[in-house]
Amino acid sequence: MLQNHRLAVRATQDREIKFGRNWSAERCDTWLRELLPVPFEYNDSRNEASGVTTKSAFVLLGREQKKLTVVAIRRPPSGQEFFDFKGRSRAGIQDSKIFFSLSAKDHHTRNLD
Repeated sequence: MLQNHRLAVRATQDREIKFGRNWSAERCDTWLRELLPVPFEYNDSRNEASGVTTKSAFVLLGREQKKLTVVAIRRPPSGQEFFDFKGRSRAGIQDSKIFFSLSAKDHHTRNLD
């Protein structure tokens, strides 16, 4: 359902989803915006209307025991953080997931508590 509304993407036989482990935070932001333009456009318009400026429009989420939490890093996530939080290190592309949330303000210094 989320895919039908362009709010999620999934790798298929015809379409791989790849990111670079050495990508900068800016490149990761651009990549996500290309994959999911609808939620980013919506978030950008809300932020602009309220006068909010952000370093990055998203925060990386980690999954542990079926719960998602904001990853406590002090900078926008880069390709290395995407790699670290994609799931099991030996997982194939079909078993890997990157979770993130759009943000209306900079949450990068938020603790997990």
